[in-house]
This record gives sequence, C-alpha cells and structure tokens, in this order.
Amino acid sequence: MFGAIYFNHLDVLRQSLRSMNEEMYRPAEPKGFVSALERLYIRLFGIPELGLQIRAVYFKRAIKRLPPGMRTILDAGSGIGAYAVMLARRYPQAEVIGCDIDQAKVSFCKGLVNELGLKNLNFMTADVTSLDRLSQPYDLIVSIDVLEHVEDYASALRGFYRLLKPNGLLYIHTPQPKQIRIMKRFCSWHHQDHVREGFSAAALVGELSELGFAKVDVRQTFGGLGRFAWELNHLTLAWSTWLGAAVFPPLYLVARLDPFLGNKTGLGVSLLAQKG
Repeated sequence: MFGAIYFNHLDVLRQSLRSMNEEMYRPAEPKGFVSALERLYIRLFGIPELGLQIRAVYFKRAIKRLPPGMRTILDAGSGIGAYAVMLARRYPQAEVIGCDIDQAKVSFCKGLVNELGLKNLNFMTADVTSLDRLSQPYDLIVSIDVLEHVEDYASALRGFYRLLKPNGLLYIHTPQPKQIRIMKRFCSWHHQDHVREGFSAAALVGELSELGFAKVDVRQTFGGLGRFAWELNHLTLAWSTWLGAAVFPPLYLVARLDPFLGNKTGLGVSLLAQKG
C-alpha cells in the first residue's frame, strides 16, 4: 500500500504526520521491539493516514488514463517523495524530477533514491513559484496538495504551463474551501501551514483555462465515504496510535469506495488538464 517504502524511516513519517495534524496527532517514538512492529506494520499496510491514502487512490486512477510514452515528469512540491517514486517505477523509461522548497526533505529523498536504486529519479531544491532553473519541457507535471500552501500560486500555475510540452498534462489535487464536516470536532480544524483553505473545482478550472489549459478530467475527492473514513482515522489516531493502526485497514477499504460513488461534492478536488 501507499507509503510502504518508508518502513525503515519512521522518524520521517512521524514528522510528516505531525505537520499534517499537530493539534491532534503527537506520536511517541518507541524503540526496540515496538519500533520493529511499527516497521512491519508500515511495510504491510503503508502509512496509516487516510488523507494520504485517498489522494493516492485518486492519483493512481488518474495516471492509469494517461497515454504511454512519458519521457519527462516533474513532481512540483514533492515532499518526502512518495509520488515521485511511484512515477519513477511506473515509467522506468522516463526522467522524473522531484522539487521541493524544503532542503531537509530533498536531502532525505536523495538518500531514498539511492536506497531504492531508482536511476531515473532525481530531486532538487526549488520553489514552485520560481522554476526558472528548469528549462526542459515536461510531458507531465503533478502537484498534489501544494497550491494551498503557496501564497503566489498564480506564478506556480504560469510556471507549470511554461514548462509543459504542447499537449503536456498537468495533474493537481487540492482541498476545497468551505468544507462540510461530519463530526463536530473537525468543524474548526485547519492546517497550520495553509495560506488558504483551498480551491473550488470551478475556480481552479477557470484559472487554468485563462492560461490556455483544456480541462480533461475533474473529480470531487473525499466525498461522503472518504470524509467519514478520514475523520474517524484522525480521531482514532488522536486517541491512541495503536487504536488508529488497528482500525486503519477496514477504514481504508471503506475509503477505497470513494472514487466509485461519483461524488457531487467533496473536501478536495483532483484535476487533470492539458496544455493547449
């Protein structure tokens, strides 16, 4: 499952989970036998955070619809490298670049590349609003849950357009504003690093259309089932790491149904666009 590659990097996962939900999730740092059990769990079930898992499910469905022959791919805002690794493995003939503003994450990803033996994947430090260091055109650019962190997102979108080949593809996932929660505890929840709540599907399509992109596919993500599973996942992780780990597998199965329900609304939006 998504994130299993990090089973030997529990410290990186704990920091990533803290950054997602500092108020509700404060994982301990066990050692010895307990740490070995955690590594085995991650290797078997992946990262037990349903936000990551649901985004990965939608992304995997999107790239299955992509044409073959991708040669150059950019993961803009690559974080700890999970999507870049997925793309490098899916397109072994392609050159995949991951870029992130966080030097520590980039350094970690470079070590991970060596550990996994991926010759077609590289990482660099770069701000998604200023990608002037990149000059080669790309067949595909992905940017997953990045734009809500970026003040000058318009510069990022213009940079994506400039860097894509004619008919190149852009995949974006972002949360949407005015999210409706199920459980009262989550009604006031927000991500500390977000500079905005997110983008509505219509607003994002409009921004991209003005640049010259054509809409290819738009999906409402985290619909009813996805939202319920995500909230329960975070609630149980806040109560107890072990309880959260125990209920994660069945919640994941529930969340896997989310893309098949044709959601009319959702907490997030995934969008695949093509450069005109």
